[in-house]
Amino acid sequence: MEEIRIERTLTPDIQSLREEVFVIEQNVPVELEIEQNEDEYIHCCIFKEQTLISYARVSKGHIGRVCVKKEYRHQGYGKKIMLLAEQQISSKEIQIHAQAQARGFYQNLGYHAYGKEFLEAGILHIAMKKIRS
Repeated sequence: MEEIRIERTLTPDIQSLREEVFVIEQNVPVELEIEQNEDEYIHCCIFKEQTLISYARVSKGHIGRVCVKKEYRHQGYGKKIMLLAEQQISSKEIQIHAQAQARGFYQNLGYHAYGKEFLEAGILHIAMKKIRS
């Protein structure tokens, strides 16, 4: 059974999953992963059997830090967390900085790339946006 939670603070579960995915798997420096203003974001979470398996962070029309626990990937949780995150945004335009290797995933969700690729935390990214009707 899945449980959806919207958190207003950075919980230990969220911090742990983000460190697992970004710091350990992707070698993002830990000092770049957690920001001082985390309590200003909406934290979208999907739990399965009380384990946080999918996460996204939302702020002012922007979705970021999208991740899925390794053993739950390719099971639709990336799409589910994106749809949950999009529901938290009232504006017509949604922005993301997508990792270049995940560009196709976001395109399948209706996002379009713009601008040049850039490095963020040592990982190649591309700015993408979705305009809702």
